[in-house]
Amino acid sequence: MPTFLNTPSKAAIEANKHELDNCLDAFSHVPDQKGLIVFVNGAVVGFDLISRAAAYEALHPKLVASYMMDALPQKTNGGRKATLDDARAFVKETQSCSEKRYKSTGLGWDYRFEGGTTVGSSLVHDATVVHAAFFREQQATSNDRMVNFARRSEYRTRRAV
Repeated sequence: MPTFLNTPSKAAIEANKHELDNCLDAFSHVPDQKGLIVFVNGAVVGFDLISRAAAYEALHPKLVASYMMDALPQKTNGGRKATLDDARAFVKETQSCSEKRYKSTGLGWDYRFEGGTTVGSSLVHDATVVHAAFFREQQATSNDRMVNFARRSEYRTRRAV
């Protein structure tokens, strides 16, 4: 099963409902959108890409919530602005990752990527990337209560079974 379904618990979402609602308003879905790249304090933390716009639209709130639950407790860095060049540099970094391929437990192939400070995975079926996600590798703390982008990035480095 693709890992994008590993989203914050219902209790965690309820506890932060006001902040999450503000974030969902600020980062609303746009027509034909198939993915998002996320910055926290002006630095790229990751991106997700879904092959079909309709599937992405259904997943958008969960993806935003997943990233935002991890970003909410972080302190701001004084207003560093995210730039398109930062996004391009991160995407370029993902292209230099080493790749391992495993037969998916369902249809297609599961690819795992690792390089420098970047990890990722993708599910490919019939030459189509169904879901791809890359993250800036981070150390998750033992008191994390939910699957966040840091935990999702750790998952990307483990071998599929």
